[in-house]
This record gives sequence, structure tokens and C-alpha cells, in this order.
Amino acid sequence: MIRDQNVLEEIRKEWQGVRNKQTSIFVGLAASGGLIRLSFPHKVADISYSLVLIYAYSILQNVLLQLRDEGHFTSPKRGNRLGTLMHNSEMQLPWLNFGEVDRGHCKRNDVAHRDLVLQRGEAWKYIDAIEKELVNWQIIPDQKIDYSIPWGSREQKTLSLS
Repeated sequence: MIRDQNVLEEIRKEWQGVRNKQTSIFVGLAASGGLIRLSFPHKVADISYSLVLIYAYSILQNVLLQLRDEGHFTSPKRGNRLGTLMHNSEMQLPWLNFGEVDRGHCKRNDVAHRDLVLQRGEAWKYIDAIEKELVNWQIIPDQKIDYSIPWGSREQKTLSLS
């Protein structure tokens, strides 16, 4: 959807950075093994993932700015805030789950401005929601990974009734 290939490549690198940070935190937790409760408390992990969530929404804001500038939706040039961009694009972009991303945006604001710390599963849920939009808009390729079940496939699962 983004026509400027230089911008597109930069956004793809930034998004990979989100997933690399998420993986690094997870590996750090796993590496601490049995000492997790003593040396790397869950609260620190949750804080870390909450910061990654802020980064993920920053990337979404950059994507929306670029899409606006390329004419994919209309929004005032002075309206560069993420919430403004999201709401002005809601009816003009093919959002898969605007409500989920918007709920995450509200949580992101609470993290950034009101010192909220999300549990890691909740942060992952919103990061995954952003990723699904970016895949849908052909901004990033679909890795078919569901990071919320470290690390599971996003492929459709079928149940056997036998």
C-alpha cells in the first residue's frame, strides 16, 4: 500500500525491531530459568513488553502518516497525533479490527502517560493486532507467527473429531 519503497523498507526494519525486542525479552526470561522470580521478576518483564508496545504504536503512527501523505486517506496535516490519524482513516483504510487496535491505543496512552504496566499477554495481543493490520495493508510480509503463544503458528488450526 505504501508506494515509497525507501519508507516501506524502513518501516519493515522498524517492525522487525519490535519483534526482535519482544524475542530478546522472552529469551532473557527463559534464560533466567528457575531464578526468574528472584532475578528477573514478572513485573520487569511486563514493563519491558509495555515499552515495546509504545514502540509498536509509534510505527503504526509513522505508517498512517505515510499513508495519509500518499493520499490513501484524508486527515489534516496538523493532525499528526496517532488517535486523530486512526479515527480519520477508519472508514478509508481496510482495517481488519479497528476496535482492537484502538483499545490498544488507549492502553498505550495509559502506559505512556499514566504509568500503567500491562501484563505481557495483553501487550502481545495489541502488538499482534497492529501486525495483522500491517500485513493486511501489505506493509510487512505475513510471517504466520502468533507471538502471543510464544511462538505459535497463525495458521488456521482444525480440530479432529475422531
